[in-house]
Parts: sequence; structure tokens; C-alpha cells
Amino acid sequence: MLYVHAKKNIQACFVALILFCPQSLIAASIGLQADTLIVNQGEALSVDVYVTGIGQADAPTLGAYDFNLFYDPLLFGLSSVSFSSALGDDYFFEALLGVDEPALGNLNTYGISLLEESASTCIFCIDPYLEDIQSDSMVLATFVFNALLDGIGGFDLVSLAMSDGVGYELFDTNLLDNEISVFVQPYSVPEPSSLLLLFGGLTAVLSLPFFRKNRGFGRK
Repeated sequence: MLYVHAKKNIQACFVALILFCPQSLIAASIGLQADTLIVNQGEALSVDVYVTGIGQADAPTLGAYDFNLFYDPLLFGLSSVSFSSALGDDYFFEALLGVDEPALGNLNTYGISLLEESASTCIFCIDPYLEDIQSDSMVLATFVFNALLDGIGGFDLVSLAMSDGVGYELFDTNLLDNEISVFVQPYSVPEPSSLLLLFGGLTAVLSLPFFRKNRGFGRK
């Protein structure tokens, strides 16, 4: 319960930050990438959420993000979620990172950096600064799913909000990589010929002691 209230307060602060900070047309792109588009039933699938366009003159840093990742819960089961250090190390309280599932198949994910954008924006602050740890293209979070059933399942990314290290809103310009489809292959069943060879080999191995015993009896 305490975690839920804390997350709501963090998201409320993030929305207030976006609304009350000066607005400008600053662009960045957030998208999806899977390690494979074909996976076998029972195997794991990794999906990365990444951002590009950071480090440019118009979008020097990424300070916060909030997005929903939708997936098919009938075909995929969430196994784990890991965050990169793009906004800072949460272990050292440099960033607030979290994910929850308000509805089955909807992963709401957010991150807020507690680091300053650069030394020029805070004279008495100490490093690290966002401009030092960020690059043009960065992975924000990695989601690992288990393929439960065979079929074709989709992943859909919806960016709710992004801002730079100062608080200016970043507008998502990515219209291509926010949706992917993955084909889950059924369990592979051995062909009849393979089964015959297998049973034939087992029969031959199990019959060896019998034949050896009969051959020995005949010699006596």
C-alpha cells in the first residue's frame, strides 16, 4: 500500500513538472526492439524500450519518462524487468524507477532522474551529470517474457510523457518502432521416422543381453 501511494505521488510530481515548466518543440524518439520475432513455445523473449535523439542541441538530455507497454497476456507471461542507468543509478538514489501492471497486459513504466543536467545548470552540484552518462541512443528498460502458447502476439508502446533534464517536455516523434509482432512456434514434435529409429535403437540395446545369454546356452 505504501508503494502504491509513493508511486502515485511520484507520477503526480512528474505530471506537474511537465505542465508547469516552459513548453517548447523539443523532439526525441522512443521505440521497441525485440531480440527475435520468432520464438519457440516455452522459451524466453527479450523486449527493449529505447530512446534516440538525446544529446542533440534541441534535446540535450532525458530527465524523465512515463510509458505503457501493452502485450498479449494469453501468449506471453512477464518474467522480469530491468532498468538501465540512463537516468542514473537507482541503487545510489540517483533516479526513481518503477513499473506496475494496473491491468493485465499493461505495464506502466516510469523513471525520474535526480541528477542535474550539466555543471552549467547547477554551480554547487557534483557529478555525475546527465550529459556525461547519456548518449544519442539508450535502452531505458528490458522486459523478459516467457512464450506460453503458440500464435502471433503483439507488443504496443504508448509514450505518455517525456522531459529533458531541465523539465522541458520532449515530444515523441517515433511512428515506426512502437509496435511489433512476435510469432510463437508450437512445441516441436519428432517426425514418425525419427520415432521409429529411436524405438528401434532402444529395442536393439535391450535385446543384447537376451541374445548373449542364448548364444552361451547353445555352446554348452
